[in-house]
Amino acid sequence: MLNRNYRETHAFQMDKNDLGLLLHQLRVSKGLTVRQLGDDSGVSFYMISNIESGKSSPSFFTISRIFNSIGLSVAEAYSMIENPDRIS
Repeated sequence: MLNRNYRETHAFQMDKNDLGLLLHQLRVSKGLTVRQLGDDSGVSFYMISNIESGKSSPSFFTISRIFNSIGLSVAEAYSMIENPDRIS
């Protein structure tokens, strides 16, 4: 049986390229630099850059911190990936 922490951080899966593209589009639309988003979310700018370029598959916790800092829940972000016309 998986421990609770593993389930919480790995149960949610997004394609890392879709996630990176969405994150980049949202960050730019908010007028934020990678460094500013890192400061706002508490996630290193290096990690954000790697997520945006599809080089990293972040945990649910990391994704939550990033999207929450720009005013979205993970569910809303996932919905935007599933329905790209919702990205503004």
